Amino acid sequence: MENGESEKAVPASFSSANPAKKKIDRLIASKVHNDPAFAELMDYVSPIVSDIDIHTERRLMRKLEQRELDLNKEYLQEFEKVNEHVQKFTEKVNAMHKICAGLTDQIQQNKEKTQDLLNKTSALQNRKKVLELKQKAIDDFLAKFSLTEAEEKALEGNSDGRVSPDFFPALARAHSIYEQSKQLLRTCTNHAAAVGVMEEMSKKMEAAYDVLYRSIQRECRVLSSEMVEVKGVIAESFAALKDRQVLLKYALDDYANARKNNAMRAFSDILTRGAGAGKPLEVLSHDPLRYTGDMLAWIYECVGNEKDLLALLLSKCPPEVVREHEQRVLSLISSQLARTFKVRVEQTLTGEHESTLLYKLVSILAFYATKIEPIVGAESDVVQTIDELQQLTLNIFFSGLNQTVHKILTKMGTPDYDLLPVQAVHQALGLLKEVLDVHDSTSAGGDEARSRFDKMVASVLEPLQRSIQLATTQLHSGVDVSVYTLNCLSSIHSLLILYPYTDKRIEVALALMEGHEDTLISEEASAILSSTGLISIYQKAMAHTQAQGPLSSISDADAATVKRALEAFDHFLSQPHFGRIDQVARISNMQVRERVHTRTMENVVAAYSVIHTKLVDPFNKYEGLEAKTVEQVRDLLK
Repeated sequence: MENGESEKAVPASFSSANPAKKKIDRLIASKVHNDPAFAELMDYVSPIVSDIDIHTERRLMRKLEQRELDLNKEYLQEFEKVNEHVQKFTEKVNAMHKICAGLTDQIQQNKEKTQDLLNKTSALQNRKKVLELKQKAIDDFLAKFSLTEAEEKALEGNSDGRVSPDFFPALARAHSIYEQSKQLLRTCTNHAAAVGVMEEMSKKMEAAYDVLYRSIQRECRVLSSEMVEVKGVIAESFAALKDRQVLLKYALDDYANARKNNAMRAFSDILTRGAGAGKPLEVLSHDPLRYTGDMLAWIYECVGNEKDLLALLLSKCPPEVVREHEQRVLSLISSQLARTFKVRVEQTLTGEHESTLLYKLVSILAFYATKIEPIVGAESDVVQTIDELQQLTLNIFFSGLNQTVHKILTKMGTPDYDLLPVQAVHQALGLLKEVLDVHDSTSAGGDEARSRFDKMVASVLEPLQRSIQLATTQLHSGVDVSVYTLNCLSSIHSLLILYPYTDKRIEVALALMEGHEDTLISEEASAILSSTGLISIYQKAMAHTQAQGPLSSISDADAATVKRALEAFDHFLSQPHFGRIDQVARISNMQVRERVHTRTMENVVAAYSVIHTKLVDPFNKYEGLEAKTVEQVRDLLK
């Protein structure tokens, strides 16, 4: 406490006059213990200062000055060594400078002496560069616009007449040079070189195409053998001819002729010898359907195989080339098959008149015509031959059909007592059903199929209907005629509804049936009204007017006559079969029979309604008559 008071008692003037105090304060304020430089300085000084006293600072200053002096002396000694090395280096540099100066003088002297030689050398070098550029230009031109020795040799072909795979790059190269020379002709002023190159390349290409064509001819002869193998060289050969359309056509014709002969030999073998262990097709000649079908199947397979082979042959040609020549070549290959096939089929058709078999044959021919036509074309001999045979068979079919129908209908006799269709009608319709079934099962549709269908139906139905009409002239009454005709038309209608394309004929048949139904309905209604005595009353009621006076005052329409007729009509209502005509029961079709009955009763009710209207009218003075209402009569007749 006393110390603290003594410190506080120190005067301010003392504090400001004490320099040590200021230093201490600055040291404390500077926070030297956090200064890395101060720490490093302390590490350097601490080994020098052993004891700290009042003379320490002075001793430290002397030691530091001495240390600095020692370091300067040491630096001076080292610097003298460096200076000696520098002086030696300077001497060497000066010596080298003298040598270089001497060499420079010598070079300058030599340069002056050889300046003319250098000028000549420079001129020669410049000329050499020009010549080298010209040589390079010539070499480039020759490399670009001429064939190599190997390429020219490849274009000549092999010794055996064939071409090697190297032929085609060489030909393409010649063609490229020709096109480039044409371009050069349009762009450069010196036309002589371009024209010369064009003429040279044109000659080489023509010779090369001639070699290529002969090679293709040789290869086509090899291709005519059974074991066919299309080599890549052949496909390349045809592709190379795409720019020579005439040669390409000739080459394809040669190929087609070779393949045509091969196909004809194979067809002859399959007909007479058979394939492998199979029997020859000619053993089936007694069966026209199978014989013709097997021949067509073989031809279809043959043209399919030829198409595949041709596709391989032209596989490297553009698609438009294939499209242009494919059908023509295949047509030529198959042309010889057509003649042989036609002769065989015509032989099988001789004496054949079975209608269903003939139409099946027509269907087979039509089927294979649609299969083969997309391959060889509609104008090919094969398709034309098939179409001709199809038309021939169709003509024979219709001729035979007409003869058969005529033969059947000539045996048509007088209708029997039951008024059902006679046997000839059933035979004719059975024949029509057979041929229509064949048509329905084999036809692919279309206008031609419909035309054939209509012609077949007409070939049978038209003469049949005429014969039916002729047969009805032998019947005794119009009712018999209507019933018999209805039964025949019902059979025709039952057949027609089974097939397409018969709408119009069904309409005609239904219209004819309706006409005969009307006849029967009118006859039966008249018979019922006549049997009851209402017929005359109905006629008078229909013709009666009020100007004539009451209906009851007219003769045969008096109340007594009407009463007797109503009693007879009541008896009919209790026994509806009474008064009906017997022939209606002989209608074979139950639906038609029921329809005739229903409409007959409707006509009877309508007639009774006219009479009843007159009876209940007070003007007609039928008092006291008891008559059933129209509704009662309708209910009783249902």
